[in-house]
Amino acid sequence: MAKAKHIITCKLFSCNSLPEINLYDNIIAASLKGRFDKIFKGLFDFRKGEIKLSLSGVYFEDTYIGAENIIKYDVRLRRRKVGYVTIRIGESPQLFYLGHIGYRINEPFRGNGYAAKAVELLIPIIRRLGYKSMVITTDEDNIPSRKTCEKLGCILEQIVKVPNMFLDLCMGSKTKCRYILII
Repeated sequence: MAKAKHIITCKLFSCNSLPEINLYDNIIAASLKGRFDKIFKGLFDFRKGEIKLSLSGVYFEDTYIGAENIIKYDVRLRRRKVGYVTIRIGESPQLFYLGHIGYRINEPFRGNGYAAKAVELLIPIIRRLGYKSMVITTDEDNIPSRKTCEKLGCILEQIVKVPNMFLDLCMGSKTKCRYILII
């Protein structure tokens, strides 16, 4: 776990020395305790139009969803949390069905393009992590999410059947659309 932690720390912050790694480990530790915004306000805030992303957590080795690391941002509209967006780092059978990028916009705020704007704000971070593409999956019948993927310029790779062993993980969804976001 420590090796993966240092790899993501170095990729995110482009650090080279042990003191730099320790400093950024402390930043990540502070984010996990919910104090990130107070201690390092503005360091990881991004804005596009009326929405802003604020780092809400960095999580390591989530074996349930098969991610090595997860970076989660709150999507905010005038200081009010209206949803979230995540980057899931790694490759696993679970992520094949969940995707590398996840988003959710709360019901009253849907239909304004906030999910697409949030994902667009993540692209520089994804590039910095060294990715050329990432997968976004949606339920086959989730037309708004599919439109978000199309708005982002994603390519529909395939529609896959979710195996029984992953039905709970995929909240009962029997099929998933796998979209490729080229970075």
